[in-house]
Amino acid sequence: MRLKYIVAIIIHLFFGTTAVAQDSQLPRYVPIDGCFTDVTIELAYECGYVTVPEFHDGRTDGEIRLAVVRIFATGNGENRSPLFFMDGGPGGSLLINLGLDQASISSELDIINAPEDPEAVTPVLDMLETRDFVLFSQRGTQFSEPTLVCEEADEIEKSPIITGLDFETQLERTRSAYQSCVDAYTAQGVNINAFTNFANADDVNAVREALGYDQILFYGESYGAQLGQHVMQRHPDILEAAILDGAAALSKVSWVQGTGPVLEQAINTLLTLCAEDATCTAKLGSPDSLLDDAFARVQKEPISATYTAADGSSFEIKVTPEVLAVYLEEIYTESGIRPSIPLMLSELRNGNASLFTSVIGDEVTNTTAEESFVAWFMHAAMVCSDDPPQRELNYDTTGYSEFALFAEQVFALSYVPQCKTLNVERLTDESDVSAAVNVPVLVLGGGLDVRTPVVENQEVTDSLPDSRLITFEYSDHVQYRGDFAPCAASIVSAFVNDPASLHNLDASCTDSILPPSITLPDPTIADVIGTEFISTGVYHASTKETLTIPDGGTYSITFTDAKKLSLVADCNTINANYVTGDNNSIRFEPGTSKLMTCPEVSITDKFLTVIGNVSEFNLVEIDTQIVLVLSAEDESNVVFSAGK
Repeated sequence: MRLKYIVAIIIHLFFGTTAVAQDSQLPRYVPIDGCFTDVTIELAYECGYVTVPEFHDGRTDGEIRLAVVRIFATGNGENRSPLFFMDGGPGGSLLINLGLDQASISSELDIINAPEDPEAVTPVLDMLETRDFVLFSQRGTQFSEPTLVCEEADEIEKSPIITGLDFETQLERTRSAYQSCVDAYTAQGVNINAFTNFANADDVNAVREALGYDQILFYGESYGAQLGQHVMQRHPDILEAAILDGAAALSKVSWVQGTGPVLEQAINTLLTLCAEDATCTAKLGSPDSLLDDAFARVQKEPISATYTAADGSSFEIKVTPEVLAVYLEEIYTESGIRPSIPLMLSELRNGNASLFTSVIGDEVTNTTAEESFVAWFMHAAMVCSDDPPQRELNYDTTGYSEFALFAEQVFALSYVPQCKTLNVERLTDESDVSAAVNVPVLVLGGGLDVRTPVVENQEVTDSLPDSRLITFEYSDHVQYRGDFAPCAASIVSAFVNDPASLHNLDASCTDSILPPSITLPDPTIADVIGTEFISTGVYHASTKETLTIPDGGTYSITFTDAKKLSLVADCNTINANYVTGDNNSIRFEPGTSKLMTCPEVSITDKFLTVIGNVSEFNLVEIDTQIVLVLSAEDESNVVFSAGK
C-alpha cells in the first residue's frame, strides 16, 4: 500500500520537477525533500510549495508561496476528492490542524496495531481510507512567503497589564508599531492589498488546481469556516461538500458586530446556571445581576490587586472597564477557567480583584506555555480589507445593554489604529452576501461560543439549501478540535465518508455533554460546623515522617460552633476553643479533655503535637469531598476529609 505512494512520489518528483523548470505558469507546485516542519506520522506524506499570483486578477507579476502538507490516502481502492483543512484566525498556522491530525492518526494507529478494545473507533483513519488530507498555509501566515507579522505590536498587546498603560496610549503605540511594519513591508516590495478574503478563497482553488484535484471536500474552522463561504461564492464548482466548524455570518459589516451582546449573553448563561443552584446562589448572592454590578463597580473606580509571578516579581494590575471587557472575552474562551467567571464577578462586585487579576497575570507572564503562531499583521490586513471596525459603531445597536455597547466599542477600538495605518483597499459588497451553493454542508456550532455564536451559525445554515446545523449546547468554539472532539470527529467522519447522509447523521453523542459546574468559593469554617472530618494522614516536619492512620484508629476534628471544636485522637477526646483571623489563620486554645492510654500503634502523641502548633487552615472542595488541611509554622500538617 505504502509502496504505491512512494512510487507515485518518485514519479512526480522526477517528471513533475522537470515540467516545472520548463513552465512558469501559475499556480505551480514543487514538492521538497523532507518538510518545513516536523511530520511524525507513519503514513505516506509529501511537503512542498504552491506558488500563486500576488493578485489573481493579474494586476502585478508578483508571486506568493504557500506551504503545503499532503497526507496520502491509505486505501488500495480509487481515491475520492481530498479533504482540505483550513485554519482559523485569520492568521492561524497550519501547524494547529497538522499537529492535531498527527496526534489523532498516531493514536488511532496504536489502536489498530495493539487493539485493547475491539470496539474502539478510528474516525480519522476512516476518512483517510479514501481521501488525501491537504493542509496549506494561507497567504501571509506561518511558512508562507512572505509571512506578515509585526512583532513590535505583538509585544505591546501584553505590556499594558504589566506597565499599567492606559487604553488610549496603548492604541497609539499600536498604531505607531503598525506604521513601522507597514513601512518595512513596503520597502521590501510587499503589497498589503494582496491579503484579502477573496485572494485566500482564490488560493484554495489554485492549490486544488496545482495538486491536480477536480473537486475538494472543504473543512474550515472559525475563520476557516468564513473562508469556506467565500470559496462557495467564488468557486462553487470545485466543492463536493463542506464542513463549517464555527461559522460567522458574512452579512456583518464590522468584524466585531454583535460581539458585545454575544459576550453578555454567554456570561448570563453561566449566571443562570448559578441562579438555578441553591448553593451557588447562596454563595455568590444575586447571580443574575453580577455582570452589571461588577461593570458598575469598575466604572465607578478601577480595582487594583498585586500579582506575584512565578519568578517572584510582582506588579499591580488595575481592572478598568476596558480590561474587564477584553479579559472577560479571553477568559470565556478558556474552558478550564470559564466556570470561574461568576465567582470573579462576585468578588469584583465587592471590590476584590484578586481572582480576576491572578488569571490575567498568569496569562501575560506565562513564558513556558507553547503558544500557537498567529500572524496578527496578516489578520489585520484581512479584517481591515473586508469589515473594518469603526471608532463610532456604524450599524444598529438598538437593544444593547450598557455593558454590551461598551464592550463592543472597546473591541472595535482595538482594530481602528491598525486599519487606519494599513489603509488597504476595501473588498466589494459581494463579501457581505451570504453564500448559497447547493452542495451538502455540515455546520457545527457551540452553544457557549462567543466568537461565532449559534445565531450566526443558524444564519449561515439558513442561506444554504442543503445544510444542517448540529449544535453542541455546552461547548464553545470549534468542535472537531475542541473539548468534545471524539463526538464531533464521529459526526465529521460519517459525513466525509458519505456526504449524502447529511440529514441522517447520528448526533446523539451531543446529548451527553453536560453544563459546566460553576466554581464556588472555598468553604469556610462556618460552612462546615457540625461536620466530622476524619484524618487521612499526618506529616511531622521535624522528623520528616508521613504517618498513616493505624487500622482501627480514629483521628478526627469537628467544629461544633463558631468558637468550639472537638478532637478525637484514637482513644482520647479533647474539647478546645479556636480563634480564626485573616489569611486563614487559626489558633487552638486548650479546653477539657479525656486522656487515656492508647494502643502501642497509636500516633496520638505526634498527632496532638502537630495540632497544638497549628497556625493555618485550608478548606477545599474536591469532587464529593471537603478536604481540611491544618498546618503548623514548621510545615507540619494534618489532612482531614469529609463527605459533602
